[in-house]
Amino acid sequence: MASKHELSAFLGILPAVLYEYVLYPDSRSELLYLSPSSKEILGRPPEYFVEDVNRFWEMVHPNDLQQILTEDVRANKTRELFVSEVRFFHPNGQEHWLQLSSKPTPEQYNGVDIWIGYIIDITRLKDMEGKLLQANRKLQALSDTDGLTGLANRRRFDEALANEWARYQRSRQPFALILVDIDYFKSYNDHYGHQSGDDCLKAVANVLKETARRHGDISARYGGEELINIAIDTRLVDAQVMAEHIRQTVEALDIRNEYVPCGRVTVSVGVSAIFDQEYPDSAQLFKAADTAMYQAKSDQRNCVRVAEPG
Repeated sequence: MASKHELSAFLGILPAVLYEYVLYPDSRSELLYLSPSSKEILGRPPEYFVEDVNRFWEMVHPNDLQQILTEDVRANKTRELFVSEVRFFHPNGQEHWLQLSSKPTPEQYNGVDIWIGYIIDITRLKDMEGKLLQANRKLQALSDTDGLTGLANRRRFDEALANEWARYQRSRQPFALILVDIDYFKSYNDHYGHQSGDDCLKAVANVLKETARRHGDISARYGGEELINIAIDTRLVDAQVMAEHIRQTVEALDIRNEYVPCGRVTVSVGVSAIFDQEYPDSAQLFKAADTAMYQAKSDQRNCVRVAEPG
């Protein structure tokens, strides 16, 4: 038998189940030794598993079982250090995470190499990893989000535009940009105050957000009172319809502004799309939407203009 002292030195002070086992050529395995800590960590005394190692495998989550068995066979053939993490149905009714690790020894049993190893409960570590992952996702969401409107920020928009452009280059999937500017916003801010200006921005942002409902669509605050939608898989004519819907919906909000000719908050909208028209790069596609938006402001405001062919 392999020395238990070797196992103990291998593990140090870790609370673990120590074990020795062999894996036969026909893939049968046999436990030769299991330490007393088995009762605490695995919920059963050592002899329970030593008598029939299949009792352990039956307590492993079925989605993890084939993976660990395959890894075990591979490690046995290559004589490499074996490490695996599995979910385990503990007799206390809870699902635990276990890490198993083993290495071959020079000794043999029934003509087969003896492996020594340990099992530790990593459930708390997995819980902490899960919480850390959630925290990182929230942090990423915050770093991608405009704090006032809740839309994607400029950095996230730039990333999304680059991604959609790359997708278009690969698959020719069309997409459109709908650039929205709130008419006379500086006048609104000056007369009604910054809090009302913020409320106005958020109300218009919600309209864009409601329009971008499909998975992959992005609504962003480009800067100041300029907001923009990336509409995936959208041709120019459909993007124009979406833009007109945004314009009408904002006007229907009836946010009063008595200091402008129409008496309410409106938007000017510019639209461009790749596929119907060709552009050398994403910057030119955005410039086309920007030019169309300024054309809308120049014409009469509260209208939609579509990018002219280059």
